[in-house]
Amino acid sequence: TEFHDGVLLAGSEADGFTAFDRTGNVLGRLDGSVNYSNTAGKLIQYQDSCTGLYGYVNPDGTVAVQAAYTAVYPFSNGYAAVRDDSGLAGFIDTQGTLVIDCRFDLVTEGFTYSGYAVVGTAGTTPNPLHYDGKLGLINTAGELVVPMEYDYLQNVSDGLALFARIEEDGTVVKGYLSPDGTEHVPELLASLPENQLPAPFVNGRAPFLDGDLQGLMNTQFEVVLPAAFERCISGSSGGQAVVLLDGMWYQVKL
Repeated sequence: TEFHDGVLLAGSEADGFTAFDRTGNVLGRLDGSVNYSNTAGKLIQYQDSCTGLYGYVNPDGTVAVQAAYTAVYPFSNGYAAVRDDSGLAGFIDTQGTLVIDCRFDLVTEGFTYSGYAVVGTAGTTPNPLHYDGKLGLINTAGELVVPMEYDYLQNVSDGLALFARIEEDGTVVKGYLSPDGTEHVPELLASLPENQLPAPFVNGRAPFLDGDLQGLMNTQFEVVLPAAFERCISGSSGGQAVVLLDGMWYQVKL
């Protein structure tokens, strides 16, 4: 496995797992019922062999959150999604307190650094690849800040979330959504192919298309790099970009 928040598990389901920190020190030994693939928040999902319910243990093997849920998910930014016996999902904090009641059919991912999580209605099919419910956003208080009415919705990144919704006449509206519910469909998306979603913002920049060429825009939907390249990727600092031109990659300042 890989390190999550400084903890790694090594071993097997048959023989159990050993928890290590980044310096190789042994933190504890756990049985094979734990979710060895994710130790986010230094809290590890486990199943109680007697009840079949799920909770969390610490890296030293002590119980952190009692097994009381039919499903639990990795922690993310201090919260983890859980399901109770109703089949609905809510969120607990790292102390195991249920801070957002189990009332959502779908939780697509946990809370990000932005303080929002994507939730959704049940839809008509259990196959996640053919999900046809509606998606919205909640904040860490459990308030539905964006109603569940979107057909596609990513979490907030750089203050904006990618969205798509299908109107009654079949028209697909695509753009960016502010956490207050304001939709943004900038002119710079006019060349976007019908079957393609906008790109997410990274470090305050996102690529846009003008014909077959790409440029970069900022979160105010202003051009910061004209569309003159085969590919544009925002740099790690936001003050630079990597571009593809005539088959060669270049680094440019913005």
